[in-house]
Amino acid sequence: MQPIETIRLFDAFLSERGLRFDAVVVGGTILNLLGIVSRPTKDCDVVSPTIPPSIADASRVFASETRARGEALADDWLNNGPISIIDVLPAGWKFGSRLRSRARPSRYAAWAEATSS
Repeated sequence: MQPIETIRLFDAFLSERGLRFDAVVVGGTILNLLGIVSRPTKDCDVVSPTIPPSIADASRVFASETRARGEALADDWLNNGPISIIDVLPAGWKFGSRLRSRARPSRYAAWAEATSS
């Protein structure tokens, strides 16, 4: 999957269904969003929060529709695979710098927002 395009399309897909999902992601997806790399990745690794059932269900429907258009996207492309990393992160990690992202009609923008505890 091309992370920036996939997330932009998934965000629109969720919006059409009255859903929204904000998450902390790691791995290849975040590297693409930050512009560090520009390459496909097989999934979007979410470390926080645990993906709610409504979002997990929507991500599988989205994957199915994406495959029907001839593009490869696994049912588990959006996952909590690395969630156990939370156990080794320093206390208060959620209150430090965090990446915020928002979909825009013509592009996907990501920026860092400093927060304080």
